[in-house]
Amino acid sequence: MQKLAHTFVLMTVALTIGLHWAVLQSVAWAGMFAAYSQENSISQSFRKTFSGEEPCRICDLVQEGRGADSDEKTFHKSVKLDFFNEAGREITVAPVNVEFSLEHLFPRAERLAYPPHSPPPNV
Repeated sequence: MQKLAHTFVLMTVALTIGLHWAVLQSVAWAGMFAAYSQENSISQSFRKTFSGEEPCRICDLVQEGRGADSDEKTFHKSVKLDFFNEAGREITVAPVNVEFSLEHLFPRAERLAYPPHSPPPNV
């Protein structure tokens, strides 16, 4: 059941970031390169495949799909970031002593840093 859940999450993330379009485009390029290499040299096949002048059906499908996805997800939000002290006031920052420890995040890390208390058993 846990493998099914992990697979579902992985597939959801892959579809969300558009990985399916990259896979389809790779399949299209591989097919185009194989077809062109039967008639031309390797360099010409490579050039024809990646030039974009003669797209195949899968390339057109991927282009349309990516365009539809980007139209739906496009949103713009402008944010003004003010990095300067426009009022001319003086800003002072007091020094802060901060102890940084990852022990609360990784409780076993301290135990792993030292050798075991007793020697390991002989096999």
